[in-house]
Amino acid sequence: MVAARTRRILVRAESKAPLRAVEFRHLRRPTAGDAGRIAVQLVASFPEYKLAEYFAVRGDMFRDCDHVTVAVADDRQRTVGIIAARWREVRKAPFLHLEMNLVAHEWQRTPLFFRMWKLMLQELSLDDEYAFPEIVAIKTYNPMVYDIIERVTTWAGGRFYPQIDGAQETEMRVRASDVASVLCPGLFFEPDLGVIRGAGIPRDFYPSLPQTGRPRVQAYFEQTVRAGDRLLCVMQLQRAVAVPSLSRHFRIRSDDNERQSVDPRPPGTAVLADVV
Repeated sequence: MVAARTRRILVRAESKAPLRAVEFRHLRRPTAGDAGRIAVQLVASFPEYKLAEYFAVRGDMFRDCDHVTVAVADDRQRTVGIIAARWREVRKAPFLHLEMNLVAHEWQRTPLFFRMWKLMLQELSLDDEYAFPEIVAIKTYNPMVYDIIERVTTWAGGRFYPQIDGAQETEMRVRASDVASVLCPGLFFEPDLGVIRGAGIPRDFYPSLPQTGRPRVQAYFEQTVRAGDRLLCVMQLQRAVAVPSLSRHFRIRSDDNERQSVDPRPPGTAVLADVV
């Protein structure tokens, strides 16, 4: 078991709010105790989502995760963000499944997301089992997630699925179908659209469809993804290109783990939120 890495910095929750201390913890393969505490804190911290019902179905899901980054504020009294990821395999090839990514509403346009992802990327580069992922998958009902994952793929010089402005690439369409069969066996997947029907747990996890500032993305979700469905997003990366590119965009230095420093969010970086 690898000990949790902890960092404590000051972050402003909203543009006019005072600076508040935020502690970031990264756990590799959480213990049963850690997993239980994370679930309890999330239910209390995100009352707008049906997390109690979600965990009733998913059980002790964090025990199956290989990487969990948690952001806590208010002297550890409230969880304000989480990223949970798990290595899976498709046709004997590893891929990283982003199982959960939540950011509290008042923190959604702050550096919080960037800093959580920076820590996650640093830890992934240290992973001794699979190294940095060449395939990353996430299921979402949030148009903002599609927007940001698409941008990150572009930064990494990779290929992205699904394209909402035209036909899907044949190879990516096949890759996505394989990934969907692993993540949601038995559910109906529409590879031309990228939608897994009935993949939401529970169906009404979200009170309403989240909003994004990109009209074409918002329109695609409104027309294609029903409540209870999830859009499958897949990033296809090349390690040799993605690692230096993402290190540059996320300002990750080779000595970050020793210095435990966190840089400001780069201009133009939006906030990824609400992924289940």
